[in-house]
Amino acid sequence: MVALAKFPLIIWKYHSGNWRQIDGAAVNVGVGTDGTVVGDKNHVWGVNRQNEIFYRTNGDVLWYLVTGDLKNVSVTADGTIYTSCASYIIGTTSTNEIYQYCRGSWFKYDGSLKYVSIIVDGIIWGVNSNDQIFTRQDGGFNGPAFK
Repeated sequence: MVALAKFPLIIWKYHSGNWRQIDGAAVNVGVGTDGTVVGDKNHVWGVNRQNEIFYRTNGDVLWYLVTGDLKNVSVTADGTIYTSCASYIIGTTSTNEIYQYCRGSWFKYDGSLKYVSIIVDGIIWGVNSNDQIFTRQDGGFNGPAFK
């Protein structure tokens, strides 16, 4: 299953060869790298126009608000959302700060990127305000800076 946001903020879900609109509105949604619903294959994460962060479990009709504000969110299909600081949920704020979700809290990385994406093994890729590409491969908050 794949989810996407399309103007005017409609969220669509692709499943079994068909697109279906789902409730809610988002300017950005996270999609797992294996094409399934993001997170633990049962969650969709999204950001609305006010930079509020929400997630929804697969099959649930409710969106749950998460503390914080991001302009984009990226999530892998890893399955460790709430149990580990290897939770692969990351995003950037409107001021290009970089945060990763860990055990119910957001932890800030050093550096500044306008967009980030994370892949299954925890490698983070990002683009700065000059459209230069950076990566971080240590999987931790206290490791070396983005290169």
